[in-house]
Amino acid sequence: MTAIELNAAAKGFTRFVELTSSQVDLNVWIAPETDLDSSFVGVCDDTGETLTVHGWNFEVA
Repeated sequence: MTAIELNAAAKGFTRFVELTSSQVDLNVWIAPETDLDSSFVGVCDDTGETLTVHGWNFEVA
């Protein structure tokens, strides 16, 4: 496990998803019950930053 993954898990974000749009790709850790068509919080797998994501702007890769 990476330090980012451990930090995300400590916050309850244990589900990994790859999201894509026409402008950006995101790899994020989210809560298991997250509705991907809503706004949700996750932890970026690249930087470890906490992000608010508008899920309707992305497709699951």
